[in-house]
Amino acid sequence: MSRRESIGSSALVYSLETPQFHLLQLNSVNRFSGFVLDYNSKPIVSINVYLDNERLNSFEVDGVSKDISDHIPHILSAKNCRFDFRLYVREDASKYVFEVVYHDQSRELLFEYNVADALSLESWLKRINRDLIDIPVPSADLVYLTQGIHGSEAYQNSIIPGICNMKRYLASSGIEIDSLQSILDFGCGTGRLIVGWHLDNPERRLYGCDINEELLAWARDNLPQRITWNQSSMTPPLPYPSKSFDFIYLVSVFTHLSLDSQYLWIEELKRVIRPFGHILLTLQGEIYVRVFYLQRAEEFSKTGYLEMANADEGSNSFATYHGFEFIKELFSDFEILGYYPRGSINYPEVVFPVAAFQDVYVLKCRS
Repeated sequence: MSRRESIGSSALVYSLETPQFHLLQLNSVNRFSGFVLDYNSKPIVSINVYLDNERLNSFEVDGVSKDISDHIPHILSAKNCRFDFRLYVREDASKYVFEVVYHDQSRELLFEYNVADALSLESWLKRINRDLIDIPVPSADLVYLTQGIHGSEAYQNSIIPGICNMKRYLASSGIEIDSLQSILDFGCGTGRLIVGWHLDNPERRLYGCDINEELLAWARDNLPQRITWNQSSMTPPLPYPSKSFDFIYLVSVFTHLSLDSQYLWIEELKRVIRPFGHILLTLQGEIYVRVFYLQRAEEFSKTGYLEMANADEGSNSFATYHGFEFIKELFSDFEILGYYPRGSINYPEVVFPVAAFQDVYVLKCRS
């Protein structure tokens, strides 16, 4: 079964909220908490955890989840979809495998927690964690504007997993990370992700642009001065010379722009990126349509694109949804080096995706 078929066949939606990748305590008890549901409303009763094909324990999925069910009330299983348990994590383990158990006792792989991967990055994670302590965190109101949550701790704890997985997407697409010396965060908000690139390598030339001056003002006043901040508008051009960047990323940006605007910005991205430069973007794909707009799933499967203009373009209430074939046409001047549906890298699911369950594309400019 191909990766795309494997991911597409799963109806699971989940979030592992603790422990974050960089906060895992080896040879210690860790708290595993979050939520998991089946968007077809198939009841999930528990999570089995395995180590080396041996089942360690089974944990109930029955915690009240009003915060989830308020957003998707039509999915009945969303009412009690939280889990919260403790698990001892051994340093000599390679990975822990998590699977869900349904009410009918059928089972499905949820995700794998790769301990060996975390161990291989131990020295890097120690350095980044040490430097992260000195990075200020925006107010709860600004965090909500950028992430839709009020938690400053959750904001800070998303920086390292975000940069880790972005690097994984690039490496899995055959891109040498050290070759990316000039980087633009298009739609940077308060600089949550671009500061991760700074922590990774302070010598890079880093830029962030956004339409919201309040968010940019906070970034200018609080984040490292080596990062350059510029205000952009809803339409091109950007305030940069042609062929300026090795790498541009857009995390949940085209998800809030009309198709007409997307065409305009693609041309502008082609202008400011260097020859054969790379772009990473995240988009709301099929799973978002099935979870939030099931009545339009058939339309989406035919057209590959939906636009929900419930508010002004650029706001969180203006939403767009893209399919793979549609993106091939939309970015016809780019080669798709990597396509990661639902953020997954070589099924099973990635534990800490860059942008929830958005599809991730890695592109290369053809000229």
